[in-house]
Amino acid sequence: MNGNIVWLASYPKSGNTWLRMFISNLMADDDQPVHIDNILGQSAGKRTVFDAVTGIDSSNLFPDEVDELRAEFYRRMSRETDGFRWLKVHDAYQYLPDQQPLFPPDATRCTLYLVRNPLDIAPSFSHHMAMGIDEAIKCINDDGFAINAEKKNVTHSLCQKLSSWSENVLSWVNAPAGMNVHVMRFEDMKKSPLETFTAAVRAMGLLKTAEEIKRALEYSSFATLKEMELQDGFRERPAHSAAFFREGKIGAGRTILTQEQAELIVTKHKDVMQLFGYLDKQGNIIDG
Repeated sequence: MNGNIVWLASYPKSGNTWLRMFISNLMADDDQPVHIDNILGQSAGKRTVFDAVTGIDSSNLFPDEVDELRAEFYRRMSRETDGFRWLKVHDAYQYLPDQQPLFPPDATRCTLYLVRNPLDIAPSFSHHMAMGIDEAIKCINDDGFAINAEKKNVTHSLCQKLSSWSENVLSWVNAPAGMNVHVMRFEDMKKSPLETFTAAVRAMGLLKTAEEIKRALEYSSFATLKEMELQDGFRERPAHSAAFFREGKIGAGRTILTQEQAELIVTKHKDVMQLFGYLDKQGNIIDG
């Protein structure tokens, strides 16, 4: 392990916020849940942090010009951090024109990569982005999909080059050895939380007991997070979305997507869906 950054990487709506709340409660080691607005793991593409660390107004740069500075930005963040620095990232793992990685292994402690069935991501992403399911599927299937890709579209976030679901997954799974990638399936997080989250804690090199992990899981339960949002709101909830925490169910896409919509996803992502147990060898959908 070279650096201090732990990348919490995933395609959107794959359980990243749940994982971040678990880590927040685990590190707080308190007798009550951490409030959702005090969540650890800020976005790796947060514009205000980039501007403050680099001393550059990123709104004056094109996205590709920003990308040329991001690797050194992350190295500096790693150097200036004692212990752990958790960063959420939805970008695909990518290389700059000079073949240097955007997310540098020498700044990295490890990576937790979350993968979720794209059939379940589609309706959740649709709701999160306030777009129709057909449009959400186009994004998930688009190898060139990016958010904030134009200079004129300046928001709180830098450009995020997500690519398609399959390309995003494979980019991180095949990242250089120094990224120390540990893969977590959302479905295993739901079905076997203690075993799955314990493995993640060990991958990060944290010395936490089984009781501490169990308590962090309890404090990070979906019901707890949803109740907090209902009472106090959540600063990361998109303004156009009624709620950030909705259902988080396994197999929900099967009941929401039409056959044609499901086929669009399966056709595009068949190989990777089979790799992670979402399709059998014949291409039939597996729930869970």
